[in-house]
Amino acid sequence: MTFQALNPSEIASEERGRGFSQVINYEAEAPTLHEAIRRVTLSAPRIPRISQLNLLIISEDAAKEGLKNILDLLYRDHNSRATFQILISHGDVSPTDILNVKTPIEITSKSIVEGQEIASKVYGANKISTTDVLYYELTSPGIEPTVTGISIAGKNNETESEEDQNVTTIQPKSMLISNKTALFKEDKLIGWLNQQESKSLNYFTKESYQSVGSFTCPTGGELALEIQDVHRKLFSSVKNDTPYLKYEFDIEAMISEVDCAGLDLKEESVFREVEKDGEQELKKVLTELIKKLTELQTDSIGIGREFYRSHPNYWTEVMEPNENYMDDVKIEIVASYSIKSPGSKLNSVNK
Repeated sequence: MTFQALNPSEIASEERGRGFSQVINYEAEAPTLHEAIRRVTLSAPRIPRISQLNLLIISEDAAKEGLKNILDLLYRDHNSRATFQILISHGDVSPTDILNVKTPIEITSKSIVEGQEIASKVYGANKISTTDVLYYELTSPGIEPTVTGISIAGKNNETESEEDQNVTTIQPKSMLISNKTALFKEDKLIGWLNQQESKSLNYFTKESYQSVGSFTCPTGGELALEIQDVHRKLFSSVKNDTPYLKYEFDIEAMISEVDCAGLDLKEESVFREVEKDGEQELKKVLTELIKKLTELQTDSIGIGREFYRSHPNYWTEVMEPNENYMDDVKIEIVASYSIKSPGSKLNSVNK
């Protein structure tokens, strides 16, 4: 276990500081997490408090073995809060490696926490997994947990990211990046979603969020749409012992960038053409995500949860005993784009 603690005298704005690091990383090893936390006191002057925890990073290897044993202490301790974030380190990068990275704007842990909150609001490729959210996904029928992954980009040298040079140059050698999502079967990590797949996942799991997507124009070139809101409706039914799901997405967007040849936005029909292309692209990426989740047999979007709520008898008698119930569900996706605005102008500078 690596525990990152603040160095208050170096952080306080009213003090000049002594030139020491703003955070200190302590390491300890023990058969249980609780003992490891207490062993930190062998080298640290203070007791680490679970009540003050605001970020937990679990290694990929540990997540493959299972989360329940790791999280037991955090759920059992009466001082533990339900609001701190949980991430999974991706690849051969350990949580220690991540906490050792010197970040240019904030101390490492705070930079991660604030970065996750901002990215989830404006781009939608990650989710905020707190202890209460993860507990719900681990214990609720018909849904499997998903947790955002974090790794180091540009790690050319083992020590470069840990040195002052990483924050004193205009172009840092190493940066922390969270562009993947960990997929679980029960409490064990079984695979990863890439950035686009992670964005697709959030269409299913969130009722509304903001994002930006790039699309190929009907006449060639690229077009950027800023997603301002997403309204999702879900309908379930059972016909002739076959479960059906219908997702309806109503997306409100505005045109935020145009690099298209011959696209005349003064024509109303062009707006509808752009909307239709957006609808087709969305249906494509959402269908591809469902296909991948079905192949891995992990219900990350809560298909079973919907039938557990709406058709409890069918869930208990048919779906729950069948580990591969996702193979039997017929899913229909309906997407509707509504472009509310072309921005502050119609055609591009070229047009």
